[in-house]
Amino acid sequence: MSGIIINGNQVAYNYLNNLKNRVKLFLKNGLRSPTLGTILVGSNKISKVYITNKAKQAKNLGFIIEHYQLNDDKHCQNRLLALINDCNDNNKIDGILVQCPLPNSINIKKVFCSLNPKKDVEGMHPENYGKLLYNSSYFIPCTPNGCLKLIKEIDIKLEGAHVVIVSNSFIIGKPLACLLMNKKATITICNEYTKNLKKITNQADILISATGIANLIGEEHVACGAVVIDIGISYINGIMIGDVNIDAVRHKVKAITPVPGGVGPMTIAMLLENTFIAYKRHICHA
Repeated sequence: MSGIIINGNQVAYNYLNNLKNRVKLFLKNGLRSPTLGTILVGSNKISKVYITNKAKQAKNLGFIIEHYQLNDDKHCQNRLLALINDCNDNNKIDGILVQCPLPNSINIKKVFCSLNPKKDVEGMHPENYGKLLYNSSYFIPCTPNGCLKLIKEIDIKLEGAHVVIVSNSFIIGKPLACLLMNKKATITICNEYTKNLKKITNQADILISATGIANLIGEEHVACGAVVIDIGISYINGIMIGDVNIDAVRHKVKAITPVPGGVGPMTIAMLLENTFIAYKRHICHA
């Protein structure tokens, strides 16, 4: 067996191309462009690359980007919260993206709570989080939603499937578990400290890892015929590495996402999809 590589770049391209055509229809009718407000705090090089890539994709679809750069200093949290409040009140901005990770001095939960839930295109505001439990949030968190879209590319039924998630983060692990429970999958949540991790992950029909620990998941962690979704990102000598040692496990799995080129492109696609949803709701109620 040699597992299928799930090409996130291609799947994302298909979604974005469809989205581009939908945007064109609105523009042809004389409506303004969807607008995304992006905020970057500090000078993290990797964060700059991420937000630049998102802006490039957005502009290619006909979106407008309103970008704000803040310095990382002792007053940055107050200035960030004030800026978010301004974006909340700005009728020309449909969605707001605060690029993570944020400096350690900033309370990330306070930042997410300050967002207007209807502009929270990453789905991190408590109102969106709570509505996720009811399967009726304004926005589905981007990376978890991207994972579901990639799983759909494989002939595997979520209903009744055992999904093991190696991540208990509130950005990925918890909302992803909720989404999968809404699909009637059976969920086990682990993290990098879980005892007997190999024993648990070996029971998975679908194994998803998002710890940011390079090559945490090896051959001994994966059951034959499993689908593996690798969300983790870390850098070794400037090279992006996932949680899963793809060379060690590919011969055992049914399908696997690469890093890079797997979940990452879908995260951007879902962000822009959410922004377009926010835009449609906004102009319909203007």
